[in-house]
Amino acid sequence: MLHARQVGFLFLISIVSILKLASYPMVNAFRTVSGFCGRRTGSRFYSSSNRIRAETSVCRRHAASVAVIAAVSSATALAAQGDGHDWRLHGSRNLTTAFCEETTLETDTTDAVFPETLLKYDHYNGVIVHLDWILQHPNKTEEASLDEESERQQIFQKWTSNPQEFEQVLETSLRKWRAEGRKGIWVHLPRSMASVVPACIKLGFDFHSCQTHNRINAGSETGSTSLILSQWLPTDVKSRLPLGPYFQAGVGCVVLHPKDSSKMLVVQEITGPAAARKLWKMPTGLIDPGEDIGEAALRELEEETGLKGATCEGILAFRQAHGASAGRAASDFFFVCLLSIPSTDDDANQLDNLKPQEHEIKDIQWMSVQKYADQDVWQASPTYKKLNQAILDAVENQKQGKPASSLIASEQLTVGFMPGLNTLYKSKL
Repeated sequence: MLHARQVGFLFLISIVSILKLASYPMVNAFRTVSGFCGRRTGSRFYSSSNRIRAETSVCRRHAASVAVIAAVSSATALAAQGDGHDWRLHGSRNLTTAFCEETTLETDTTDAVFPETLLKYDHYNGVIVHLDWILQHPNKTEEASLDEESERQQIFQKWTSNPQEFEQVLETSLRKWRAEGRKGIWVHLPRSMASVVPACIKLGFDFHSCQTHNRINAGSETGSTSLILSQWLPTDVKSRLPLGPYFQAGVGCVVLHPKDSSKMLVVQEITGPAAARKLWKMPTGLIDPGEDIGEAALRELEEETGLKGATCEGILAFRQAHGASAGRAASDFFFVCLLSIPSTDDDANQLDNLKPQEHEIKDIQWMSVQKYADQDVWQASPTYKKLNQAILDAVENQKQGKPASSLIASEQLTVGFMPGLNTLYKSKL
C-alpha cells in the first residue's frame, strides 16, 4: 500500500508534466512563492518589490508550474504531518528550486531603485544620491556585518563593470522621484565610479562642482574628492539649484613682535606675483574646507614660518575681489587677521629661529610696519594703502595700551534648532 507521501509525489509529478507543456503565464501566483526560487538577487540595495521582480524573472517561463509545485507540496506536507519530517522545507523549497534550475538565471533590475542607505533628503524636497557611501559610509561602525560589506562590494563591482545596469537604476529612480514631485537631484560620485558619468549625463544631469570631504593638512592629503552632478526635475518652474562654488577665501597674518610692536613678521615667497616683484608680505594662504578663519591664520603662520603658540585676536579688515583680480576663482575674499605671540622667555628663542617653509618661502624677517607699508607696490594700490593703514592703526593702539576696538571677533555658538556649531563674527565696537 502506498504511503501518503508517495501518493502526493505521484500527483505532483502528473501536475508538473501537464503544466510544463502548457506554461501558462501565472506570474502573480508565482510571486507568492518566489522566495523559494532561483538565485537570490534581493539585498539591501533593492527594495522588496524589486527583489520579487528580480526573482520572478529567473523562472518566468515556468511560472505556472512553479506555483502549482509549491501549492501541491504544501498540501503534501499537510497530509504528511505527524511523521516527524519537515516537508514544508524539503518539499516546496527543494522541488521549486530544482525546477527553476532548468532555466537561465538572469537578473531583471528594470524596476530597481537606489537603496535608502545611499540616499539623503534635503530640506527643499530634493534627493542626494551618495554613491561615495557605497564603499565608505560615514556612519559605518565596527559592528557592520560581513554580509553588509560584501553587498556593498557587489553593488560597486556591478555598477562599475556594467554602467548600463546603473543607468537602468538611475532612470527608474528618476521616474519615481518625478512621480513624487521631487525637485533637485544630486549625485555624489567618487573617482572610482567615474565610469557611470556618461549614464548620468545621458539622463539629464550636468556637472555642478567637486567636493573635498576632509581637510588637507600640512601638505599631506587626508581627504577624498567627489564629483557632484545635479538635475532639476520640475518642467514648469525655473531651476532654483544653487550655483557651484564661485569664490575662494584666504587669510593674511599680521603678527607684531611681542617686545617691539613697531615691527611685524614678513616673508618673501619663492614663486608667484609677489616673488616677481620682490615684495615683502605678511604670511598668507587659502582657507581649507571645514576650517574657520582664525584656524586658517594660525595654520598658515606655522606652516610658512614655523612659529607656534599664536592666538588670533580677530579680523582687522577684509577685502573682496571679482574677475581677473580674484585669481583662479570668480570671486575672492581675503581676511587680514591680527595674531599675538606670548612674550615669555620660552617663546623668545623661536622668534629668532624662524623656519621658512620648504619650496614656498624664500626668507623671513621682522620688519618695521612703516617700512612694510611704504613699499612701492603697496603705495601704488589704493586698496592696500587703506588695508595697511588699518595695520598701522593697530600698532598705534598697542603702543598706547588701547584695545583693538575695531577688530571683528569670532565666537562659536550652537545653532539650537538643529545640530551643529556656527562661528559668529562681530565687531568689538
